[in-house]
Amino acid sequence: MKAGDEMIKYHLKKIVIFLLTIIIIAGTIPLLSCKSEGGENGLETFEVIRGNIIQTVSTSGNVNSRYNNNYSLQASGTVLKSLEKGDAFSKGDILIELDSGRTQL
Repeated sequence: MKAGDEMIKYHLKKIVIFLLTIIIIAGTIPLLSCKSEGGENGLETFEVIRGNIIQTVSTSGNVNSRYNNNYSLQASGTVLKSLEKGDAFSKGDILIELDSGRTQL
């Protein structure tokens, strides 16, 4: 029976070596297909450096005031210049100018 046991061990050893070879080959193929250099795998790479970010954003819109003021004139005359609805103005701007040039609001 010793010869039979040795034969089984011999065949088992061959099967184990064969299976290990298949596993090693199957594990090596994906590793070989990976590219080690960053730019060749289709991904964009770039170097990051420290610096200042300068960006300008422009926009327009409407501002609704919480306070509404009504103004009336104490004088009469021809209007030379006035602001229209929606015109922009700042503190100190002339809102309406009469022909006399002396009466301004």
